[in-house]
Amino acid sequence: MALTGGVDGSAQVWVPRRLRQVCRWSAVAVLVLVVVLTVALRASAAGSVFGFGDQLSLIALGAVIAAALLYAGRPRVVADARTVRVRNMLGTVEHPWSGVVAVQFDEHSSWPTLELPADASVALLGIQRSDGPAADRAVAELRRLHAAARTANSPAGRSTGRA
Repeated sequence: MALTGGVDGSAQVWVPRRLRQVCRWSAVAVLVLVVVLTVALRASAAGSVFGFGDQLSLIALGAVIAAALLYAGRPRVVADARTVRVRNMLGTVEHPWSGVVAVQFDEHSSWPTLELPADASVALLGIQRSDGPAADRAVAELRRLHAAARTANSPAGRSTGRA
């Protein structure tokens, strides 16, 4: 699990290290397999001809599959003192900490979730259980940021600006 940023108020970024490695190696394996198959199918014993256009089509299909595998590795979580931004497979959403009820990460869950009002939730695919203790540290940091934001937004935590 990669972590950038610091605890001085700058944004912190978490990405799933193992998931990205699996996606990259899988994409490379697909491309190598497609190229090997393309070369091997140049001429078959049955007499059918696998032409240049067929080869290009197969390589293009392999490239599309490899791109889809790389796309699966794009999740990320970016959090700072005010907001948490979640990029999952289908897009990016940003939530202010004031709109987050809790950060959940059960021991049997593959990734944590942001619990939102009205029983809504958002999966944080950028933090994966497979990354080991780094995932627990990331969730602890998210919970710390959430608690700090709740304290800052509570009536007791706000200053009135009067001397």
